[in-house]
Amino acid sequence: MRNETLEHLQNSVNAVVQEPAGYFCYEDEYESDDGDVLFGSVLDIEYIIGSDGGFIGVTVCVGTGGPHLELSTKENQVIGYWSGCEPVRKYYPNSQEVAEFWQEMYESLRTY
Repeated sequence: MRNETLEHLQNSVNAVVQEPAGYFCYEDEYESDDGDVLFGSVLDIEYIIGSDGGFIGVTVCVGTGGPHLELSTKENQVIGYWSGCEPVRKYYPNSQEVAEFWQEMYESLRTY
């Protein structure tokens, strides 16, 4: 069972690595009832901000429950956790493009 779990975790991480921007883009954007802009595949956004208020990076949760998947622009990695397995970490392509997207989102929040 543990080997199957690890294989599923690795496959899930690989899916995000193949197309990280596919998990959040303007096409998936929609507005909630209270006016917040949301993204269909994003479950949580944690901005990493410097003491000067400048953007350093973001950790975006794109899956949870089995496995838990996060994309970290600070580490340029997709990180997967599941069922007591060691975390699976993989670098992803287009890291600059993804970081710029989330920096733009952060800066738009600051102008609110």
